[in-house]
Amino acid sequence: ALEYAPENLRSDREVVLAAVKDYGGALKYASESLKADREVVLIAVEDDSAALQFAAESLKADQEFILEIIENRGGHLLLHAAESLKANRQFVIKAVNLNGGALKYVDEDLKNDREVVLSAARSELMMSAALLYASESLKANSEFVIEVIKSNKYGVRYAIEFAAENIKADRKVVLEAIKLEPYPE
Repeated sequence: ALEYAPENLRSDREVVLAAVKDYGGALKYASESLKADREVVLIAVEDDSAALQFAAESLKADQEFILEIIENRGGHLLLHAAESLKANRQFVIKAVNLNGGALKYVDEDLKNDREVVLSAARSELMMSAALLYASESLKANSEFVIEVIKSNKYGVRYAIEFAAENIKADRKVVLEAIKLEPYPE
């Protein structure tokens, strides 16, 4: 309904809050000032994570706000964050510590950063599946894959699954994996 409402109602905070509470995507039709309102956007994202794409650029570039959303709603929301945040190493490490799945959406250069990928692997929510989004060179580095395996004992099978083919045949890597997870599920 907000889509067809006149501008004065799209700028009415009470009307917009009611709309985004029922359908987060209604944020698309809110006034620019309300797209920059933290509370309005948080309520919209609670209903529909994809609503973040309609938030004001200032909020999408707000480190504290994006970290809060990642922590509460998931790493996939980094997709809609400002590109400058996705390329900010310190911010990305914080984001992947909260939810390793955020690694999928970081700048490509950071997917080749050992500390960033290890932080994602250590994330309880991601386990060692972080290698899925790591650079090909890290996936093919046996010492790094062993670090990933050791970083989260609950994700050993994922580390092996997403490692490069040459690593899956690396005796040292396989022995380390077996040592940490001797019984397949």
